[in-house]
Amino acid sequence: MPTKILIIDDEPAILEVFSEVLKDDGYSVATAATAQEGLEQISFFQPDILFLDVWLPDGDGVKLLGPILQQHPGLMVVMISGHGHIEMAVGAVKAGAWDFVEKPLSMDRINILIDKILLHKKNENEKNHLLRQKNKIL
Repeated sequence: MPTKILIIDDEPAILEVFSEVLKDDGYSVATAATAQEGLEQISFFQPDILFLDVWLPDGDGVKLLGPILQQHPGLMVVMISGHGHIEMAVGAVKAGAWDFVEKPLSMDRINILIDKILLHKKNENEKNHLLRQKNKIL
């Protein structure tokens, strides 16, 4: 089953190009242009990775981060912004974001980031499996 990636961004060109490149790389991709549409897509699509724009027409992506992670604790969120600054990036990571990426998006950086996230998830799954096995023995 391919990794599911959701992109929430209000720029149509980013949604189109970013999603097509990820689909070409074999990922299952969904998009949303508003915070409300994105929240619905998270529940419906159940992504493994979320790319969330900081500025959306109907909400602040950083403020959405907390409620999203409370409802979907295993979701790996990468914040994206064309108007980011260090304080915003630090705030997003402190709020639970995996990382913060500035626009224009570098697909090389995005691919490295996705690889790191997937490796982290794989390691977490293996660790949890080993802990369950250990508990069965004890």
